Amino acid sequence: MKRIGRWFVLNGEKFYFVKVGGKFNIFYNGKVYKLGKDRKIKEVEEERRDEIRSPITGKVVSIKVQEGQRVKKGDALAAVSAMKMEIILSSPDDAIVERVFKKEGELVNKDEIVIKLSFLEKS
Repeated sequence: MKRIGRWFVLNGEKFYFVKVGGKFNIFYNGKVYKLGKDRKIKEVEEERRDEIRSPITGKVVSIKVQEGQRVKKGDALAAVSAMKMEIILSSPDDAIVERVFKKEGELVNKDEIVIKLSFLEKS
């Protein structure tokens, strides 16, 4: 394993560790995982929230959608960067982008709304 700043590289893949309340969270490939006491890694279940909030204080690097656009579960909506760490915000389910609150280059605080979605009904 090779460390690059706060990023780690293992087998050519980049991931990032964050200590939250004495526990470690791992950001990898747009998803969040928790490292348990048993040293097993478990994916954190995303809540089906219609408000996509920034998990960190940083800068909006890119907005990948427009208002009115239809998105599928897992689609990248935006990217936020801080201290050489970039986190992709993705759609928790199929939806339509209702409103985009931030523009590229703007600063965003932790837990601030970046995008509001309107979920599609399952058929």
